[in-house]
Amino acid sequence: MDTLNKKLLGVALSAALGLGLAGNAQAHAYALSYNDIINFDITGVSAFTAESSSSTAAATNHGFGPATGLPLDAPVANAGTAASGNNTFLPIGMVGDYGYGDALISSTDVLNGNGAATNIAEAWEVHKGQLSTAFGENDLAAEFTFTLNDAGTVAASFDADPYMEVFLDAHNGPGAEAIASISMVLTITDISTGGVVGEWLPGDLNHSIEQLIPTGSSIVWDPTGDGIGGTYNNYQWAGVNLAAGNYGMSINMVENVSALHGVPEPASMLLIGGGLIGMAYVRRRKTTKA
Repeated sequence: MDTLNKKLLGVALSAALGLGLAGNAQAHAYALSYNDIINFDITGVSAFTAESSSSTAAATNHGFGPATGLPLDAPVANAGTAASGNNTFLPIGMVGDYGYGDALISSTDVLNGNGAATNIAEAWEVHKGQLSTAFGENDLAAEFTFTLNDAGTVAASFDADPYMEVFLDAHNGPGAEAIASISMVLTITDISTGGVVGEWLPGDLNHSIEQLIPTGSSIVWDPTGDGIGGTYNNYQWAGVNLAAGNYGMSINMVENVSALHGVPEPASMLLIGGGLIGMAYVRRRKTTKA
């Protein structure tokens, strides 16, 4: 057998062996979404006549069910091998195999500039041999009603430290994805009509990132530039002019993440290996006849 035939057969066997190795390789996918808000301040309102708040956290991973929340503080929702304490809000990172979510409204005192809330959703998926996904979510909501005796402007401001990250390693095959999203909206409605009279979607706090091509490096969205490190950006809403009347206000924050790993396609490697073996065989026959 000549040198070229040996090389072709060597490459073909490597590709065929790669089929087995691909079947044993572990694919990793990671997604994180985090937001911490402090100094939430509502101006133009002297008092709220009623208020309510709720928070929920959910995590699913390999068949684990969601955990639902309680008023103000959602119990931490963990699914899988990694756990995190309630209200620690520290990312677990790329270890284990889990879905995670936690949420807390630590203060609704928005009339004195003391409103505060924290959300986190995180997922890390490690599996082999089949498609699988890890998922994390949280949802915070605060609702208020108020009366304006005179026409005026209702405005808002707060400080926030948001962060998102997604990652797919190079072992992932087709169908892999890592997605993280963050959203926040303040809505004012006229109670008499039910119509929306004011809405604020703060700047970059309605955003998502995704990684669909396995690169082995993270995509990071970090407006403050320091990770989850305690630096905050300021967000201000000039507000809306309202006539005297009765109004409702809702503030919603949501973080979602999903990490889906893809299985390398063995059929492709098998075809490549078979093709190369065929090429080597044909060349060897031609050489023998010659």
